Amino acid sequence: MKTNQLTKPALMLGLALSISLGVSGCSHVHHWNESPDESSISQGASQRGQPFDTSIDAGMAPFGDVMTQAVSNYNRPSPYIGTGGHVSAGAMPELKQMGFRTVVSLLTPEEGLSDERDAAGDAGLGFHGISVSGGPPTADQVDEFARIVSEQGNYPILMHCASGNRAGAMWALYRHQVGVPAEIALEEGRAVGLDSLEPGVRERLGLGASD
Repeated sequence: MKTNQLTKPALMLGLALSISLGVSGCSHVHHWNESPDESSISQGASQRGQPFDTSIDAGMAPFGDVMTQAVSNYNRPSPYIGTGGHVSAGAMPELKQMGFRTVVSLLTPEEGLSDERDAAGDAGLGFHGISVSGGPPTADQVDEFARIVSEQGNYPILMHCASGNRAGAMWALYRHQVGVPAEIALEEGRAVGLDSLEPGVRERLGLGASD
């Protein structure tokens, strides 16, 4: 099982950029081909830094070394967000006990989204379903995830799919949307599970095909 504890260079660099640019507001929000105005610049800087701002009065996502078999391929790309693949049957109460407040599932209805929603509700967890299928998350889906992340009351959040691939794609696209440079956003996505969806993510980030 992966036990990422923010030791990977891409995540460390992304953390440094998120904090420095989030404070200064000197970068800009990337919403693919849109030209941002001053308000979106400020908003992007705030969103970029927020999941890394340890002064927030909220619980933090557990580190990988304390994660059980409840979540496969678990990673912790920010202090308040965990990502992963398959969530074991009956694991929602355990996730609640670990301190998670919200589950964001990228599963489709065919993969059991409704059952997972019911299980999360029974365990007292907030739940958001963003069904991703057939490619990387759409711009609207990334917007929805960004809105969830922007609400500190949702922290800590577990965002997962079946393997970590879609979760990695979502994380890369979200990070780029809030102003992280494309190459770094891609590396962050890889670090938390991005795999077969990488070509589509690279295209959305405006990057060429990998060598």
